[in-house]
Amino acid sequence: MKGIRREGSKGRALLPSFSLFSLLSLLSLPPAVARAQSIWVPIDHQMHARVEWWHPHLAGASGITALSGARYFSATFPVGERVAFAFELPFARARMPATVTTPAYADASMGNWYVGLQVGDALEPTAVVGEIGARLSATSDDAFLSTTVGMIGDPERFEAFLPSAASLSAAANIIAHRGSTMARLRFGMTALAYSGSGTGDGSHMLIDYGLMASRDIDRLRIAGAVIGRAATLNEGPFGDRASHVATGTASLSLGAFRPSVSLRLPFEQSMRRISPWTLGVGVDITPRGKRC
Repeated sequence: MKGIRREGSKGRALLPSFSLFSLLSLLSLPPAVARAQSIWVPIDHQMHARVEWWHPHLAGASGITALSGARYFSATFPVGERVAFAFELPFARARMPATVTTPAYADASMGNWYVGLQVGDALEPTAVVGEIGARLSATSDDAFLSTTVGMIGDPERFEAFLPSAASLSAAANIIAHRGSTMARLRFGMTALAYSGSGTGDGSHMLIDYGLMASRDIDRLRIAGAVIGRAATLNEGPFGDRASHVATGTASLSLGAFRPSVSLRLPFEQSMRRISPWTLGVGVDITPRGKRC
């Protein structure tokens, strides 16, 4: 697959040439890989908020500052014993400092908002919880650097920064609690509608799947997840239509707050050539000191 160089309006190359299937689809769709909320967003029907920041290490793209990446604010509000309202606001920012030959450049963009519902009794020892939601198009078409860095920084929610894109998603989660251990299996589908200037219109059906497990040791929680996504309406081998990432995280319960640090690694070589790893930091906030 031929590489693509994404350039700014001033004609200066902002990122190196990439051959990743998913980034190629970002610029020319189809295909695209999409997801609703992250598998890391708790499903427990408690009122809580979550703040995240994901910074990708871009191979061969020196100059992207350490504060560049994807940011999210999400919140969950229970509206009954079996129903909770979920909301997510993404934001991306990227900056390249000035060099001897090029001026400094920076841009930022609001991402595509997510609103949805979680349905099911998540506190049962073994529970099935459904999700349904939509992303509303809000990403700027002009913020090419921040949206690209945002998508590379969090491929799990790739569509959160797709310009001129809206999506409708549904997913089912099987959640098992056994003492201090929790496991969560997730399978979902997303209908993505895209209308971008110069790239044509399109609608695409996508699947996503993932497995997460965690264990609490006193206040410390160790967790890991493997996430996969695939486009269903495109031709070609499965390996060319899918992408997979593994994420490990450690968090510490401090009353109403649970700060965390995460490391994400892609499986596919094409993805590793763009960003071999991504660092994530975040905090979950549960009012009234409830542990999440």
